[in-house]
Amino acid sequence: MPETEVLDAAPLAGAGAIPDRADLIFGLASFPSGEEGRELLSHLSEANILLNSSAVLVLPNPAQATSELRLPAVAIDSTVAEVSTPPWLRSFEQMRALARTASKFHAKTCVLLGPDAQQLSAADIAKFAEAVKKTECDLVMPRYPLGPAEGLLNRSILYPLTRVLYGKRIHFPLPMDAVFSEPMMRLAAEPQSNRRAITGLPWFGVDATVANLRICEAPLPVSHQPRTEGADLTAVLSSVLGPLFQDMEVMAATWQRARNSTEVPQLSSTLLPNEPNEAIDSQRMIESFLLGSRNLHEIWSLVLPPVTLFELKKLARLPAEQFRLPDSLWVRIVYDFALAHRLRSINRAHIFGALTPLYLGWAASYALEIGAATSAIADARTEKLAAAFETDKSYLLSRWRWPDRFNP
Repeated sequence: MPETEVLDAAPLAGAGAIPDRADLIFGLASFPSGEEGRELLSHLSEANILLNSSAVLVLPNPAQATSELRLPAVAIDSTVAEVSTPPWLRSFEQMRALARTASKFHAKTCVLLGPDAQQLSAADIAKFAEAVKKTECDLVMPRYPLGPAEGLLNRSILYPLTRVLYGKRIHFPLPMDAVFSEPMMRLAAEPQSNRRAITGLPWFGVDATVANLRICEAPLPVSHQPRTEGADLTAVLSSVLGPLFQDMEVMAATWQRARNSTEVPQLSSTLLPNEPNEAIDSQRMIESFLLGSRNLHEIWSLVLPPVTLFELKKLARLPAEQFRLPDSLWVRIVYDFALAHRLRSINRAHIFGALTPLYLGWAASYALEIGAATSAIADARTEKLAAAFETDKSYLLSRWRWPDRFNP
């Protein structure tokens, strides 16, 4: 991932003098235009007053500066990264650059806000920011108001897999918002290690867990809109799961020692969406799964053991209304694909194409089971799946340590 640099130029237009030190850094992964941008700046200024702090604003690009910044401000030059990065990944890549910038001001707190920050009020921002000081946590991770049909990749793989690997129940391990203390800022600002150069994405919860820093979660009333519309699902899986699977390889000595997972402190009750929940249309997802089962059996046989292939054949014969992919089967599929990524059982360019119809099969099964259930029921279902990942960790350990025991 290309490095981004902090500009050494004079303060941005409309901004105050830049101090050598700051109590607080507001880092924006993107900056909305027009009235939304002006409203966000107003909310940040008001939050700074509520917090009684000396804040500096860090923008993702100097071209996005306006004449109404209200706070001392600098920008990072990320034009190199933007050339080769899909738009929906840019906010994640910006987060490490923002953290490195914050560390240069020796700030006590850094608040990173994602591309939908304009949804937050000044009070919301202030409450999120002060969580570090009130709880003495080093990293505050967000709990978003997630509907049953939202965040399916997070529900199915990201949350349960990082939970079982690193032993912390961080519900959104790849967030678009976070709050850092000084130790976490220093950690995030360290020069790119081999691990970070490989994995790229900002797995701040994993970094903090490995460094034995204190982590907590706080509800954040923002609904991040999917920015993957029009993107190929296989490309999305590759861009997100590829780094996670590679991180598993680099960090194997760490996660193999982790046993049962533990909760991280919750600062208050989880937020639930206000909108009514609608059932997810599963028919097209089932059709994609069935197409994969007909065309990808030979490739699947290079990744999955015979017993899994047999279960998938049975699943493909079920009527649509009875289509259910058991948790234990899904868990082993994810583990086996992570191992195939490590062993290069098939070309890595093809791994996520082979996983895509299986992921859609899981999503269809989830949709049929959840129906039009409430967010609370969907969250409980996610916890049940995460527990299944933990129950079958011995399978992952065995396959990882002795992969030759299964030789297709």
